[in-house]
Amino acid sequence: MEKTMAMVEGIPLAYSDLGSGKPIVLLHGFMESSEIWDEYASVLSETSRVITPDLPGHGSSGMMGAIHRMDEMAALIYSLLQHLRALPCTLVGHSMGGYVALEFASRYPEMLTALCLFHSNAHEDSPEAIMNRNRAISLVKLNRKGFITQFIQELFAPENRQKYAPEIRTLQDRAAGMTSESIIACLEGMKIRRNHYDTLRNLNIPVLQIIGMKDTRADLGKMQEQVLLPAISTALYLRDCGHMGYLEARE
Repeated sequence: MEKTMAMVEGIPLAYSDLGSGKPIVLLHGFMESSEIWDEYASVLSETSRVITPDLPGHGSSGMMGAIHRMDEMAALIYSLLQHLRALPCTLVGHSMGGYVALEFASRYPEMLTALCLFHSNAHEDSPEAIMNRNRAISLVKLNRKGFITQFIQELFAPENRQKYAPEIRTLQDRAAGMTSESIIACLEGMKIRRNHYDTLRNLNIPVLQIIGMKDTRADLGKMQEQVLLPAISTALYLRDCGHMGYLEARE
């Protein structure tokens, strides 16, 4: 998908803008890029305007600093969408993109027509999760390539890893273009993100939550509780899927 570069609050942001109609904005996850949405954007752009940014430090976008805070990334996306005159919009966030989407929903609820959390939770990191983030930061410093290889493979359900081996390699190759500084900046930002249960409770727009039944990155019990929070809530459970539903359950 062809990308355009824009300077947004001093940060170079890459994005694709396809089709016309009501805007749908697709936010990728940690160590991904807007390319993950290419197939979806092609289909959705037949009836809607589809905008797919590279989040800071990912793809062709520049970094924001030593820590990529979720609220600061949400503010950057808001500024980009203002520049593109693409508000209000439907906002979809995969994994870390969902954390950014929740910050956006908290700050600019009137700018959303609908929200989708795609393998993404609304709670803050637990003490154990913070320890795991710190461990991941140490691994990135020691062996960035090894961390990328292992991390991405483990996002898929075990029985799907061989089946999607070519897709896994593509994701690993794309992530290899990220610097250690970019990876660590996002790990630091996710580590300090806020709890957004109240954000979900207070939304008066449709909220869709897509949940992988074999997602090792999510607590299924907490995800089921999260589904009950919004006033207008739909849940899609993917039975044979890990954390990568846009590949493991394309249809």
